[in-house]
Amino acid sequence: MERFRKYIVAAVLALLVACSQPPASQQRPQKAAALANATGTSTAAVETPYVADWNRSVVEAMAGRSGVAVVVDRKSGRVLASNNAALAANMAALPGSTLKPFVLWALLDRHRLTANESFACPRTLLIGGRSFECTHPQLDRAVTVETALAYSCNNFVAHFAARLRDGELAEFLGAHGFSNVTPATGLDRGRLQALGEADVRTSPLELARAYARLADSAPDVVKQGLRSAVYYGTAQLAGGAGMSGKTGTAAGRAWFAGYTRDVAVVVVTQGASGGGDAAPIAKQIVAPGGVWVGFARRSLPPLRSYLRMEEYVADALAGEAAELRSPEALKAMAVAIRTYAARFRGRHREEGYDLCDTTHCQRLRPDAVNDRLRTTARDTAGELLWYNGALAHAYYSQDCGGVTEAAGDVWPDEAHPYLISLKDSFCTRRGRTGWQFAVTPGDLRNALQKAGLRTLARIDDMSISRRTASRRAAEIRLQGQGGEVRIAATAVRFAVGRALGWDSLRSTLFEVRRDGDRFAFQGYGAGHGTGLCEKGAGVMADEGRSYREILAFYYPGATVGPSAQSFAWRRLNGERIELWTTTPAHDQPLVAIADDMLRQSESLTGFHARFRPLVRVYPTVAAFRNATAEPGTVAADERGRVIRLQPDPTGKTVLHEMIHLVLEPETDPAVPVWYREGLAALLAGDADIPQRMRDLAAHHTRAELIGWIRHGLPAGI
Repeated sequence: MERFRKYIVAAVLALLVACSQPPASQQRPQKAAALANATGTSTAAVETPYVADWNRSVVEAMAGRSGVAVVVDRKSGRVLASNNAALAANMAALPGSTLKPFVLWALLDRHRLTANESFACPRTLLIGGRSFECTHPQLDRAVTVETALAYSCNNFVAHFAARLRDGELAEFLGAHGFSNVTPATGLDRGRLQALGEADVRTSPLELARAYARLADSAPDVVKQGLRSAVYYGTAQLAGGAGMSGKTGTAAGRAWFAGYTRDVAVVVVTQGASGGGDAAPIAKQIVAPGGVWVGFARRSLPPLRSYLRMEEYVADALAGEAAELRSPEALKAMAVAIRTYAARFRGRHREEGYDLCDTTHCQRLRPDAVNDRLRTTARDTAGELLWYNGALAHAYYSQDCGGVTEAAGDVWPDEAHPYLISLKDSFCTRRGRTGWQFAVTPGDLRNALQKAGLRTLARIDDMSISRRTASRRAAEIRLQGQGGEVRIAATAVRFAVGRALGWDSLRSTLFEVRRDGDRFAFQGYGAGHGTGLCEKGAGVMADEGRSYREILAFYYPGATVGPSAQSFAWRRLNGERIELWTTTPAHDQPLVAIADDMLRQSESLTGFHARFRPLVRVYPTVAAFRNATAEPGTVAADERGRVIRLQPDPTGKTVLHEMIHLVLEPETDPAVPVWYREGLAALLAGDADIPQRMRDLAAHHTRAELIGWIRHGLPAGI
């Protein structure tokens, strides 16, 4: 198994190339915000992450995509979430290769196949004039049940399916949850049915419940094949989230069907590849809060993969901090990397993913991840840097040369109180790292031209015309034929780095002079010098400082935690609610308003609140957005007993959320999100009530509409 995994990993990694950009520690991130799985994740078992709100997770994962996703409880088969309940239950579509586990189960159950039988795959396969050639790697041994599922080998399944009698597979499928199956007659028709290409149609909900049964009852070799599909086979992009499953493609639809310890998940969307189009979405559903990464490939569009956040952190530690040995220094870097990813998630939104894998964002090396780095990511899981309620801009550099740089001196619009210039004696405790570089005027001019910077026809002299507070070069003056040109020092460094290599001008902490036919640079450090210095962090850790002390030194005033902990929250008690605020004098009137809105919500719904609501009012829109992951256009959200609000909420907003808070404990999980939202808007008297809910309200009583919350929507709605 391991050797197959290595084959796939090596094949993908061979396509990955680092684009010619400076390290993340040297490059400025741009502001923006979302989307795809690395190839080298841990092989250790991963327990299913607990998702408190499956509906929200499904809606976010399917946002902007056509198709259906459904999550069911493995034990009961009860629907936990779906983005489109009607389609999930009523779609009738060819399942493609997601049917293969049931075909092999049927063969094993009817004793037409043994768990240790194998078959030498000839790759080519024609059935009724249609080609089903196997696309898996050329294997050096015969295919088994396990590897047939892992690699989705059409030849293996079609070969052994011929052992089933006419109608026998239909009988087995009918007994295991498939309701729309026609008995197939004849060899070709039987093989097409076994490949999920004829005489069987299913809905996403039906398939999810079938996989829930399979997870409990199928032979071990079938379940091992589904684990292997995620580990090294066609479903790798669903890996790292405790998932076992199978991909499939049929009639222009891409499928993924699988299960974790607790749930079964099915995703069907438009696409040409279940592994590339559907599997990453399933992973995002069971492991929300991750990052879509674009892995660079030479002359090809990036390979988009979805990484759980801790997978991403481990991969970035391998790419950005591989030389650090101290556990505490690595933890500090892990927090900085995670914060950077969360803060700048989406800077490649227009390309269809969150962050790239190169030094333009943060360099990822999934092939170099080890247990030490995975442990570091896990030990700091969820920890982020915050300042005044917002995620910090967690820049870092390899070597500050003894003094960090204020971010505002590198990028004028990035000035922050926690990114100031600091004398860093830790960085130089074991000596100051110096470097030298020389370049001819002609090569310098060519580098500047390639970067699109203004230059001279001939450069005769070069000097530093302005420095920052840390004594780094801020502006370079060029003199020669054509007069004089002044260029930002960072722009010169990036231009030279792209043209002549990133080990040339390693930082802007340098002196420069004319030396014969060259310009000679002598400098210290590596990178922009802003934020955490990796070299200094290593020394601090070796001297006994904790990762929190390291972060406090390099980001003064920022705090570490899973949410915006830097606020001084105060509790105000109402008659039936408690309100948390950072400005108690300003928000005191809201206590009485919230108490009144709770009473109104109970009167409107006919239900009584099961718990004492906790209302949290954030001081800024940015703080609300960072804490809730909601866009700034959303005024509030509700989770369990907690209502979170933007500053200065209206009474109508509070009433809407109180209605949600009262209704949710009474709601059948199968009731779709659109109905929950629409009913809350209707009862609250919102101005923007969805037309679909208006139509229902015109033909049904309020009591009927509220009753459906408990008992589910009637057929046809």
